[in-house]
Parts: sequence; structure tokens; C-alpha cells
Amino acid sequence: MYRRQERISGMEQERLLNLGEERFTEFTDKVQGMTARAEDLLFRAQRWANAVKNKTAYKDNLFADDLQILRRHVRSFIQDSTSLAGLMEWIDRECHFDPDTRALDKARSLLKMVSQFEKDLANLNEQLRHLHHLVPETDLKVEAWYMVQDVEVLYDKAKGYPFLISSRVMLKISTPENGTQDSGPPA
Repeated sequence: MYRRQERISGMEQERLLNLGEERFTEFTDKVQGMTARAEDLLFRAQRWANAVKNKTAYKDNLFADDLQILRRHVRSFIQDSTSLAGLMEWIDRECHFDPDTRALDKARSLLKMVSQFEKDLANLNEQLRHLHHLVPETDLKVEAWYMVQDVEVLYDKAKGYPFLISSRVMLKISTPENGTQDSGPPA
């Protein structure tokens, strides 16, 4: 029969929240880096598409290689990000009410990082959609389309879920459970 183990201490809870914040900071930085690469490719694709439209000679010889590099980064990121759901569930399972305000501050910080991660992932998704639309060559357009599909699947999985869990963690940490708070003197 399954028995729930002892609760983690306040210090361990803070470390767990720190771990969650660090992981989301790391993933947010990666998403921002990929977004910057996508913006660069988007700008170059716009120049290239305008050159094709105006029938001028312009070809970006490194565009295909840079697109491949970005796609490799996206695939690697998707592999790495599979651990986020388990991390959030672990945090949700282990966190509990703590009268110390440091735990609540850590939970707020985690909530901010999760929110930023979701916004940045939505921005990357939007950049890649625009990139796919503007790429003038069919082979490269297909590459961009696959990348868009990969990021959309990840975005759909991540949309709302980490925010919901981190909100629930914040609620758990800030709300005393029955019997854990003194009711004060009888009235």
C-alpha cells in the first residue's frame, strides 16, 4: 500500500522552488536566443523575398545553413524541455504551506519566470510562422514549416500548464491547511 512520505522541510522547499526558477530561466534564455536567430532569418528572408519580387539579383548563400542550425536548436530544445512537466509536477506535489515569506517570494518568482517562458515561446512561434511565410525557396519553406510544426506542438503543450501549476503552488504555500494555524483565543 502506498504511504505518503514525510513532507520536505522549508529549506528543501526553497531549494526545489529555486531549481524550478533556474530551469525556467535557462529555458527562457534558450527561447530568447532562438527567437533572436529567427528574427535575423526573418529579416534576411524579407530582403530576399523583396529581391525576388523586384527581380533583382540577391541570394543569401548562408540562409539555408542558418535555417538548419536553428532547426537543430529547436529540436534539441524540444528534447530538453520534456523534463519541465515532470519538474512542475514534482514542485506541485512537494510544496506545502510555509509561514516563512521567503517560500512565497520564491513561488512568486517562479510564477514570473513561467509567465515569461510562455510569452517568449509564443513570440518564437509567431516569428517562425512569419519566417515560413516569407522564405522564397520551396525546399527552405518546407524546412521552416517543419520547424513551425515542432514549436507549435511544444507551445500547445506548454500553454497554460506551467502557469496553472505554479499558481497552484503559490496558493499551497500561502494558504494554511486545516489544523496548521492557531485559531487564537476563543471568542
